[in-house]
Amino acid sequence: MSEHTEQCLVIEWAKWMARQDPRLDLLFAIPNGAKLPYRRTPRGVRYSPEAMRLIAEGLRRGVPDLFLPVPAIDNGQITYCGLFIEMKDTGGRLTPDQKDTIERLRAMRYRVEVCYGADQAIRTIAQYLELPYQPDLGLPARRERV
Repeated sequence: MSEHTEQCLVIEWAKWMARQDPRLDLLFAIPNGAKLPYRRTPRGVRYSPEAMRLIAEGLRRGVPDLFLPVPAIDNGQITYCGLFIEMKDTGGRLTPDQKDTIERLRAMRYRVEVCYGADQAIRTIAQYLELPYQPDLGLPARRERV
């Protein structure tokens, strides 16, 4: 499956599970890697007015795909300020911008994980929130693939 499809499954799972744990309703996507339409100048140079607008609004390369703004607490102490997940498909690799951003976020006490597929991302989120991972309660689309 594509990275897009896998990430959609994670979001669908979180929406479904938010009935049991409302913290999951806070999970959101950061569309920094969105493929934006582009145009060409009369000289053939590519440009994207949409990308230029989003960059002006703060679009940044290297930012992970998903963020759960829930602190992890152990013995009354905050261990992580939140969880970032970078989704990758099989064989996907981190860019230099992603590696740099991940390193900087980790230095700021965020947990950052690179997940290859929805299963790994869901397990990561469940572990982070100390929820039992229940593969038999997975999404219908995911069960068909297993």
